[in-house]
Amino acid sequence: DFHGTIPDMAYMIEPHRIGAILWTGIMTTVVAIFFEGLALETASATEAALTFSSEPVWASLFGAWLLHEQLNLDSYVGGAIILTACLLSAVADLPGAAGEEEGKGAGEPSTKSISS
Repeated sequence: DFHGTIPDMAYMIEPHRIGAILWTGIMTTVVAIFFEGLALETASATEAALTFSSEPVWASLFGAWLLHEQLNLDSYVGGAIILTACLLSAVADLPGAAGEEEGKGAGEPSTKSISS
């Protein structure tokens, strides 16, 4: 609570602070999203979905490793659930999975005839 006054933000105009703000805004946002878009042009929908859905797990692991953040049981259980879902999704898209015929897509009808 500033008691109705606006705090003095003049210290934010120092060159090293402006550089940090520009670096954060440009490099970690614009450049990262640009390269992400380039990578997504070559990735399949499944690969993109797996990459994005597993991002919280990797963020937690890198936070624990680099910043020494403490992960509790909820973090490990949530990470295991996310990775299990990613694994199941990836296995379901393998050729021949779930009774899918070789060379047939999921939406294509089977041409096998059933004889008695």
